[in-house]
Amino acid sequence: PEARRSHAMDHDPRGVYDQASMHAIVKRPGFFESMPPIPGGVEALRQMAQEPGVHVCICTAPFGTGDDAAKCKAEKKAWVRRHLGEEWLTSDRFVCQKDKTTVPGAL
Repeated sequence: PEARRSHAMDHDPRGVYDQASMHAIVKRPGFFESMPPIPGGVEALRQMAQEPGVHVCICTAPFGTGDDAAKCKAEKKAWVRRHLGEEWLTSDRFVCQKDKTTVPGAL
């Protein structure tokens, strides 16, 4: 698969987004960690995980590079720990990498 060259937030075909402001907001400490869960989302993950033969994992990408990406990943892990519990942070349940196309899976 072709490596992704930019983040979804950087795709602005109409040129209407203020990317510098968006990046500044997303890079603020606590941005990812403080996001509220989507209503019903946590319960849905737990229900799917109880289905026989179904393996549920969280696949996410860190925003930025270097230190910014490391901070983002840490915040996302803190969010998962708070809302889903430590058991969702194992390497087979929590995947945080730039190129999600290399993560195997099926729907």
